[in-house]
Amino acid sequence: MSKIIPKEELSRVQRWQLVPLDGEAFGEEEAAPEADQEEPAPAMALPTAEDVERIYQQARNEGLEAGKQEGYEAGFAAGQAAGYAEGKAKGDQEAARLASLGASFADALGALEQQVASDLLTLALEMSKQMLRETLRLKPEALLPAVQEAMRGLLPNTRQPTLVLHPEDAALVREHLATELSRLPWRIVEDAKMGRGGCRVESENGEVDATMENRWKRLNEALGRNDSWHG
Repeated sequence: MSKIIPKEELSRVQRWQLVPLDGEAFGEEEAAPEADQEEPAPAMALPTAEDVERIYQQARNEGLEAGKQEGYEAGFAAGQAAGYAEGKAKGDQEAARLASLGASFADALGALEQQVASDLLTLALEMSKQMLRETLRLKPEALLPAVQEAMRGLLPNTRQPTLVLHPEDAALVREHLATELSRLPWRIVEDAKMGRGGCRVESENGEVDATMENRWKRLNEALGRNDSWHG
């Protein structure tokens, strides 16, 4: 049921007006605002199509930039890890190759050193042989220390020892070792087949071979060689 408003209360009632979007009222008359009447809240402007497009583009650009940065960081990390793995693999491969080369070089160097040492020993022995022969030719009395050593190799109570020498060496021994020969006494046997510079001692207790051939053979055996005095 509708309520009838008295005439005296109409002055306090504000006439309703249609407010357009631009905020201005239709009609020429405006109601005078009363002192205690609150001002109406301003209307909120809706975003335009351009605003929506601008907001969308900004968000899209920010998203793309963030995606690019994240993708760059992820790609950089992955590339760095892959590069490190590849570099380490190549480094390990190169290190293994160098180690193999080093081992081969060491083996080759060791073999070369052995060959050089063997060649030097052969040369030294050959030079020694030639020097001994030349010494005996120029100074035959150089055989006397070897003969004395062979004579001392017999037991003190040996009876009738025999000293076998080359005829030319026998003359030197008689001349220079007369005192030693008279102690047992010694018997000297000359053998033209005996090489110069050596001797052989024979007794009832055994034999001492001090020929140059045998002495040279023992020297070569001690050095792991097999060189003949007559070679």
